[in-house]
Amino acid sequence: RAGLTAVLGMAYLKKGQPDQAQVVAGSQPLSRHTLSDGLQQCLFVRAMAQYGVGHKARGIADLDRLARLNPAFDQLEETRQEMLTGTFVLPRAALTPPAL
Repeated sequence: RAGLTAVLGMAYLKKGQPDQAQVVAGSQPLSRHTLSDGLQQCLFVRAMAQYGVGHKARGIADLDRLARLNPAFDQLEETRQEMLTGTFVLPRAALTPPAL
């Protein structure tokens, strides 16, 4: 279930709605000591969403926590470095041409 929540949160990020992504990802129990794979994905989405709504320090703190839980998490270090340097850009949906 948490994995599906992370996918929904990512969809909101790609639509340019980090506030909605933050609400969706934050609806999961992310304060647990151990997080399943799905909850780790939600924490990653919440980090990007928080950064996207202007709470940069909170986003980086979420990534720092995720690094302690799972240092091998995909795209973690790249995203963290981009946030620290201020070059991070929220993911966007690929533009697809209309069907003819």
